[in-house]
Amino acid sequence: MAGYVAAKQKLFAEGKTQSLRVMGTDEAEGAEMAGALAAQGVAITEISASNADASIHYAADGLYRHGERLMGLEFMPALRGLHNAQNAAAAFCVGEALGLSVMQITESFISFPGLAHRMQPVERFGHLTFINDSKATNADAARQALGACRNIYWIAGGQAKQGGLGGLENNLGEVRQAYLIGEAMALFNQQLADMVPHLPRQDCAVLDDAVVAAANQALADDLEEATILLSPACASFDQYASFEARGDAFCASVAAWKQTQGGM
Repeated sequence: MAGYVAAKQKLFAEGKTQSLRVMGTDEAEGAEMAGALAAQGVAITEISASNADASIHYAADGLYRHGERLMGLEFMPALRGLHNAQNAAAAFCVGEALGLSVMQITESFISFPGLAHRMQPVERFGHLTFINDSKATNADAARQALGACRNIYWIAGGQAKQGGLGGLENNLGEVRQAYLIGEAMALFNQQLADMVPHLPRQDCAVLDDAVVAAANQALADDLEEATILLSPACASFDQYASFEARGDAFCASVAAWKQTQGGM
């Protein structure tokens, strides 16, 4: 983290950002950096989820300026979650600096399809939404996805990172059932049993089986909205060459399952 912050500081110190300096100040590192620059008389465009007086105040449902709502994000599927609201806030500041109107920026956000393997909506079937978040290769990345979706049928596992699912105890409230795959299957089963004993868990071993089990259960539960979420909290190398290959396999499994349902 120290190296990451040092790299950001170097960008500001070398004068490459004279016309616009957008900084998130909710994290301690960002707040400290912004404070140091402000003390030098450097103008900062602040984005924040906690400070309503920031240049742009963001929340999961939208972007605000001094209490006035600029745009809603809740109907932009590629911008789910508070982390993507932060990304949207930064992009909004850049767009305004380039002379774009709020309407133009809003239209670009609506049309943005998202990035592959990063909270990527890949299919919609009735009330089910399938999301490919294969890039979530650790627990902290999975935390963002778990906080951005409702009624989650969660596919997790692979090659575990240090700590496994540690720290996710308070982020499982929307998970209705977990479907576990790969080398981490036994570890995650035990960790989830310790964290949330009542949470249903199913050992599936491989991704194809997890997709089928999760989709069938979600269909049977017949909720108004449900999410089949691949957010593995693991590296992919036990079964796949890369997280991209794992994400592609998820998309293929979803397409195959949909065909068994008549391809509606």
